[in-house]
Amino acid sequence: MAFALSTRDLLTILKVLAEANLTNSTLESVAVAIKTHFSKADYFRVGNALTMLLQHKDLLPLTSQRIAALFLLNEFYRSEQPSGNPFALFFVELLQPQVEDDRTVAGVPCGHSLSPIEKWFLAHLLSSLTPKDLFKKTAAAIASTDPSSLQLPDIQSLVVSLSDPHDDIAPNAKIGLPSVIADSDPTGIGYD
Repeated sequence: MAFALSTRDLLTILKVLAEANLTNSTLESVAVAIKTHFSKADYFRVGNALTMLLQHKDLLPLTSQRIAALFLLNEFYRSEQPSGNPFALFFVELLQPQVEDDRTVAGVPCGHSLSPIEKWFLAHLLSSLTPKDLFKKTAAAIASTDPSSLQLPDIQSLVVSLSDPHDDIAPNAKIGLPSVIADSDPTGIGYD
């Protein structure tokens, strides 16, 4: 099984995330468009491609594109607990306050910190406070919302709930190494 998408599959994703499509299509119809092309078995590979696109603002330069990509990453695993989403740690990284990344490539920002509206959208997407009509809007309509008028849910509790459940375990135990190593000569003979 290949872990990367074919060029054709990546072009399909980019076509769904095109500016013209996101201006006219609701987030629900964006999800339907992706789900008709990809099977459930492909969701992880598609999600990996979306995380790579999100990490480079020059590949998804519009806020509406990043909102749609975040929505799809969550939508693929919506029926599971938020911590069961394989991209939960990526969401945590995006929600963490970051030093503003001012790196550019050809004048285009290339960091993956979120704008205030993207952070608001992701926080609501992951919380139980998601407005019912949010997914019936277009990504472009959400992107044009004034973030100063929006109430951000408690991000810290979201971050804690999505964080690695094994953070409090010693690093050697995380990878399966025992803390105590058995003596290869329990009789004590042979070490003279």
